[in-house]
Amino acid sequence: MRLGWLMLKLPQMVYFLAIATAILTTGMPMALLVGGIVGAEFSSREALATLPLTMMVIGLAIGALPAAKLLNTCGYKILYLAGCLLSFIAIAVGITALYQKSFALWLLAMAFTGLSSACAQQMRFVASSFVKPSDFSVALSVFMLAGALAAVLGPEIATQVDLFDWPRFVGGYAALCILQLAGLIAVLLWRTPPCVRHDTNQTIDHTRSKGILAIVASVTAYGIMSFVMTATPLSMHGHHGHSLVDTKTVIQWHILAMFLPSLVSGKFIQYCGISRSLGVGLLTYAAASTITLSGIAFLHYSTGLILLGVGWNILFTAGSTLAARHPNPNFKGQHDTLVFGAQALASLSAGIALVALGWQGLQWLALGGLLPLALLLTYPVTAKTQGLDNHSEKES
Repeated sequence: MRLGWLMLKLPQMVYFLAIATAILTTGMPMALLVGGIVGAEFSSREALATLPLTMMVIGLAIGALPAAKLLNTCGYKILYLAGCLLSFIAIAVGITALYQKSFALWLLAMAFTGLSSACAQQMRFVASSFVKPSDFSVALSVFMLAGALAAVLGPEIATQVDLFDWPRFVGGYAALCILQLAGLIAVLLWRTPPCVRHDTNQTIDHTRSKGILAIVASVTAYGIMSFVMTATPLSMHGHHGHSLVDTKTVIQWHILAMFLPSLVSGKFIQYCGISRSLGVGLLTYAAASTITLSGIAFLHYSTGLILLGVGWNILFTAGSTLAARHPNPNFKGQHDTLVFGAQALASLSAGIALVALGWQGLQWLALGGLLPLALLLTYPVTAKTQGLDNHSEKES
């Protein structure tokens, strides 16, 4: 089968870790669904309804660097254990908040969910220990594809599990705790195969430009995607009169477009190389903004958001591949801190930009956000490593 040619040659460990990571990540899409709903119910001001989601993204950004250091010093099993413990704290605080109807506790639960998700995000870099450097992009795409499982599982648990006469969503949190406990036991008991040794001098040619390119590519991927996607429901339903059904359909198609290309994007990046792949992702983003600039019909929204999802997949997989190849063990945490910090800023500013500039003005800003990556691909930095990369030469 073609799918077998694309992925099944990877070590079994990659698939096991991808599924385990999807289980650990399940709390985040669950929180994305219920966070704003509960926030609107518990907060005294409607404007604060989305603050829980912001707290989750902030927790994700804050936890990235400590999670990377934990992975480097203690290994992936301790990292997974830490992610589960943080998730269990989030669940306990969240259940307490639901019983007490406390907005402050709900914000704290969302922050711990973000910290747990930071550990889950670092798990994707573990795959590089079990594959050759040439297969990094393919292994990362397996983890991103497994993210689709979490995206489906989390909301289903939240909405379908309703136990006894408990408050709404408490049953879902209880089920999430059991699921993640099972995942933790499996990870702790799983026998780790020998790691693949990487010859740094032969496989990694990281000048300062490589580190900058990894960060700019991933920041562009997440920043622009969050900026446009966050504003889409308000623009479609609130400003231009599309139905909730159509709005939901556009977001669902967008999410599918984010993850399904992982079936081929890893091999695509492996075949075409990082720079060409980033160029394709950049053009896909530009095409998305061009289409959404041309009209406000359902077709414009849906096509634009589908292209946005595809572009995000290519750019973020390529950027993460560069980060995975980096010899400085602290770089992956620095990379994710900047990426998810940009995501938080983009989410916060999307509503402001939409109200101030309208949907088309927001798209022009999104197009402007592509310029740093476009310039970096056209005029790459050639200076030798400093700052982020100075540790790598010692290791080499």
